[in-house]
Amino acid sequence: MIRRMYGLAGMCLVVLIGPSLYFFVRGWTGIRRDRQFAAVAQRVPGKVIGNKWRLRLKLGGRPVEAVDYSILEFVTIEGVSTQTVSRAPHQAEPGTEVEVEYDPSDPASARPVGTFHPYKWDVGLGLLGIAVGVFCSVFVLANLL
Repeated sequence: MIRRMYGLAGMCLVVLIGPSLYFFVRGWTGIRRDRQFAAVAQRVPGKVIGNKWRLRLKLGGRPVEAVDYSILEFVTIEGVSTQTVSRAPHQAEPGTEVEVEYDPSDPASARPVGTFHPYKWDVGLGLLGIAVGVFCSVFVLANLL
């Protein structure tokens, strides 16, 4: 009985906390990257000239989620005309005027102002899973004593 309870507590830790830590770390690093990008980004007027679908996840060779990214056209502060696919999901009709932010060292890394990856959801999901895993483990171990 005691071995089984320890096994259940360990399973709670591995099954709930392991994947939750992955989501938390992925979200946290994504937020840090977005903040670093925003700190160096230049803003210029631009235009959406098209849209491109990107697959975010493949499961067994099949796409699970397709996300729409805008193809942006803008002129950098240095005067270089650039076309690139947005680094963050963004849906807009071609011809829509947008404000674009880009990294001056890599103008192809651009996105419309105000768009971001949903990293906060990853952090929240990770924290929730960690909390549930710890609660589950503590509950199981408390019933042992």
